[in-house]
Amino acid sequence: MAAPPPPGMNLDEDIRGTIIGPVVTLMTLATIFVVLRITSRLTTNLQLQWDDHLILLALIFAYGTGAITIIACHYGLGRHIWSPAVNVEKVMKTLWAYEWAYGAVVPTIKLSIIMFYHRIFPIRSVTYILSFCAFLVISWWLAVYVICLVQCRPISFFWMQYIDPTAQGQCIDIYKFFIGNGAASVITDFIILLVPLPNVWQLQMPAIQKLAVCGIFLLGGFVCIAGIVRVHFLTFMGQGPDLTWNMAQAFIWSSVEPCIGIVSACLPTLRPLVRRCFPRWFTRSKRSGATPNYTTDPSLNFKSQNGEFYRLQDSMKRASRDDEVGLTNEIDMDHSPKGPEGPLNAISIRRDIEWSSTTNSTDHL
Repeated sequence: MAAPPPPGMNLDEDIRGTIIGPVVTLMTLATIFVVLRITSRLTTNLQLQWDDHLILLALIFAYGTGAITIIACHYGLGRHIWSPAVNVEKVMKTLWAYEWAYGAVVPTIKLSIIMFYHRIFPIRSVTYILSFCAFLVISWWLAVYVICLVQCRPISFFWMQYIDPTAQGQCIDIYKFFIGNGAASVITDFIILLVPLPNVWQLQMPAIQKLAVCGIFLLGGFVCIAGIVRVHFLTFMGQGPDLTWNMAQAFIWSSVEPCIGIVSACLPTLRPLVRRCFPRWFTRSKRSGATPNYTTDPSLNFKSQNGEFYRLQDSMKRASRDDEVGLTNEIDMDHSPKGPEGPLNAISIRRDIEWSSTTNSTDHL
């Protein structure tokens, strides 16, 4: 940099450890939850669905963001830009690459959550909302990539402007782009987060169970908080010439946010695994009512633990939703057509009994 460092600045100051530590920790946590999610599916003999494949793809992209952050630290991220150990050109090249990795991981997580909601809430009104959310996410993804391509002309000016005063080119206001991009991501996070709540609240189940299920979905609010914190730190990137120092927190939260999103997306899918590991948590006393025995065997699902019977799953399509947050017999929404005597596609039991007495005709003789 042409300008000298401020008086009294310690050029040996290094915060790279505080960058790499949280990034590696959150990447490990995200990996653990994805493994638990896949294990939960496979141990219940259920096939992987679109949302599972998308979350695996998101984890790969998250590894990309974490790896780029670590590489940026190697070139000087987290140190003052005037330090001889800083390679500004390499740091800015990693920032340019990071835009592409971040632009892929976030929408992939959102699409995974949308496909998950679509699978467990096969309701027409919800499908319309989810389709609109998917349209927003895909449009946002494409818009980000288009801007990444045209933000600087030529592309090399993105990093050359910081190391070569004679470099020719022009760029958009990159920092405003980062902030606007982050704000749009947070808004879509909130929209997707609120989609399932009205439908859960309409289910025929005790209020305490509704609150518990809503609480599981609201855990996704952590990614909204992480997104807001990320936007806050993005505002510091363009303040002053000490670029490699000012970008440190933004890099941290840009890597932490996707990992938290992956964890939040996996949480509602872990119920079957928890139920297998801790079956006592899911048992009730006879006074509290009957509890279905959730297994992969339909014949066992027909009878509860205390002898009462429950409706069988009417198709494999419905049975495939038996793995997330208990959205089956306990909290099933019946949208089937109804006739005068009940649902047309269900088994009805007639409870009235006719008594008849037959007498031998010879008894009257």
